[in-house]
Amino acid sequence: MATSNPPPAETPTALAPRHEAIDTISGQIAAIDELIGLATLSIRVFDIDLSMMGWNTVGRVERLAAFLRSSRKARVELIVHDVRYLESRAARLRNLHRQFSGVVTLCQTGAAARHALDPMVLVDARHYLHRFHIDRPRAALGIEAPQEAQLLSPVEVRESPVDALWFSRPSSHGREAWELRLLEQTQYALFEAFEADETEMQREEARLEMEARLREHVSA
Repeated sequence: MATSNPPPAETPTALAPRHEAIDTISGQIAAIDELIGLATLSIRVFDIDLSMMGWNTVGRVERLAAFLRSSRKARVELIVHDVRYLESRAARLRNLHRQFSGVVTLCQTGAAARHALDPMVLVDARHYLHRFHIDRPRAALGIEAPQEAQLLSPVEVRESPVDALWFSRPSSHGREAWELRLLEQTQYALFEAFEADETEMQREEARLEMEARLREHVSA
């Protein structure tokens, strides 16, 4: 009796790094949909209020829901300045939040961060869309650009009496540079470079000390 073996599964094709300047709103909407399609672990969004760029459309919400169903590890974080649109008009996004309440986070920025006017979408800490200013339709798309995405991405959200963001990036001689940036009109930041052989406990102690120094600066 003749038998046949099933064809071997195709190996996913690695994405080629890509950078693209986008100067139209329609181009940015398409880029966001592309990024959601690439997501495997996390989608992090910062926007003024999510009223633009198609966030509450049927297609966008369906794409987000499909991503969240694809893995138990999938997460979506939505950070906005103004929640009025979400509360009064974005019914589809509110329903998505209720349906996936354990893995969809909605956050509002504090007053000190309201000067940040550059919306962005970060996917898997590897891909991004960064609109340079809400009043101008110019943006940069990066595919397979983990270093640039990391520079745009805060490491986590914590309750704090001050509004600030943590950033990290590779530094010279195998070191890793960390920056704690205050989100106020007056620019202020603290920096620390960690050696490759420093333990995570040592690094965390140093970061906590930097946070204490920042709180002292704000209260002075």
